[in-house]
Amino acid sequence: MLTAGLNISADALVLTAADTIMMSEASITGENDSIKKLPFEDCVKMEMQERSHKDDPGDQKHTVNSPCLLSGTQVESGVGTALILCVGVNSLERQVMDLVTGDDEETPL
Repeated sequence: MLTAGLNISADALVLTAADTIMMSEASITGENDSIKKLPFEDCVKMEMQERSHKDDPGDQKHTVNSPCLLSGTQVESGVGTALILCVGVNSLERQVMDLVTGDDEETPL
């Protein structure tokens, strides 16, 4: 269950939202702007509508909100449910941590 103040500890996908879900992704992106998250099904519908109205199919501009919740972020407001996709070493937060700390695997060369 997603509720205001919840720290997201796994990468997840928003499934339902009773209220608009606003996220703080400052811990990952450094940006202080609140990010609106919509349920996956709503995002797919909006994306299909956007694609049908684009003049240039190669235009890759991101105009639809994302349903993805990133580990290490926080719910600022809203209520909803989410499906957990990645935890631990597979999560974005851990991948960023590994990049920052330089914990690279040794290569044979």
